[in-house]
Amino acid sequence: MSKIHTITIEKAGSAWASTDDAINALNSGITATGVVNDLQTQIDLRPVPEVTLTDQVLTQVWTWADDADYTAYKVAIAGYEEVLETALTTDLGWTFAETVVDA
Repeated sequence: MSKIHTITIEKAGSAWASTDDAINALNSGITATGVVNDLQTQIDLRPVPEVTLTDQVLTQVWTWADDADYTAYKVAIAGYEEVLETALTTDLGWTFAETVVDA
């Protein structure tokens, strides 16, 4: 069974003009946390997302072909996902919401 994985991302005070601006700001924020991670490598292994920016809310939607691929991704980032998200939200003003549903 496939999975649809959606993450919505906001940043206090953002003024992004495009999805590229938002993604670049997020990547800069990830770097600024100092949390050692291989997230970029893991991102490169995900399906290409559908990305939208509406009212300063960045939404990324990935459709995973099967549960095993999604599970392997979550296992690969488990060592730093929570620490990274906490650093982004607590220290840098980001907010995240995530849903995963069977497709």
